[in-house]
Amino acid sequence: MNRQQNYKETTPDMLIDTIDNKDKVTGVIKRNEVLKSFQNFRVVHVFLFNEKEELLIQKISSKNNRHPFYWGSSVAGYLFAGEEYEAAAVRRIKQELGIDVSNLKFFGKVVMKEETGDKMIGLFTCRYNGEVYPTHDSILKTEFHSLRNIEEMLKNDTRKFTPTFILLFNSLLNPSND
Repeated sequence: MNRQQNYKETTPDMLIDTIDNKDKVTGVIKRNEVLKSFQNFRVVHVFLFNEKEELLIQKISSKNNRHPFYWGSSVAGYLFAGEEYEAAAVRRIKQELGIDVSNLKFFGKVVMKEETGDKMIGLFTCRYNGEVYPTHDSILKTEFHSLRNIEEMLKNDTRKFTPTFILLFNSLLNPSND
């Protein structure tokens, strides 16, 4: 599959928004400085399901400095400064999996409290039946699994999952009524 290069690639010095605890923009910072500066920031994650209701998970390669060889969301990434969550989701699906989807559904926002600042995560779900073409060098491999199988892997600690994935997976299984 020939990957289109019409999306800007993420880089360590890309500009991202800093935000307050209500997800309002407070400034702009380089991505590689945000964790050191204890600023809140935005990311997007996508849970991609196939027709069997299986969730695509990805194994993070050693090229990623956070959680190499852990399993995580189908797609994940920082938002560029000024970028909306849905636009970032579409961009990252194309960049990471080499596919286009038209059925994104916004699941909600989840805040992850970290020592380095709060991460506001916009979570989307979508359906896709077909081949995925991991095109990003941070992805070692991808696999589809049933939710029950993922629950068992988490319970039995047979695979290491990123803390963000665990938070979002639990949010998907037990949505709040806020």
